[in-house]
Amino acid sequence: AGNACGANTTTKTGYITVADACPNPVYAVTAASWSNITDLDMDGYRTRARLNWTTTVVGTGCTKSVFAKIYSRPMGDSTWTFMASSACYTVSSGKNTTFNLFLQPSLPMNCYQFRIDLFECGGAVVKASRGPADDVDLTNQCFEP
Repeated sequence: AGNACGANTTTKTGYITVADACPNPVYAVTAASWSNITDLDMDGYRTRARLNWTTTVVGTGCTKSVFAKIYSRPMGDSTWTFMASSACYTVSSGKNTTFNLFLQPSLPMNCYQFRIDLFECGGAVVKASRGPADDVDLTNQCFEP
């Protein structure tokens, strides 16, 4: 520090500690549902729909930015195929946050299972997931191009 009268310097090692307000967040995708369903030829197979999901983070004072990747697979298949990714959105502890993504897949006519994987923005590690075993709304959903 200094002024017109002079300057002085003092160094104190470890004097200030910066702590992460949410060092070990626990994420969850707690629900999934569909809305804005379009079935143009009224045959029970959707041509487009909006997938909604609810997320939360546990930890005092936690506020985190997350995004989701959506995967699908035909009923009875074991291979997941990436469909779409959401934008980043903010979740806070103690609050359920619902986000959605409009899907107009060019999938072959079939019934599908869906999976939602949650990531921290900029991250590549899955922090939470919800799939057909967790939610009836993520299984046996029929689509056509």
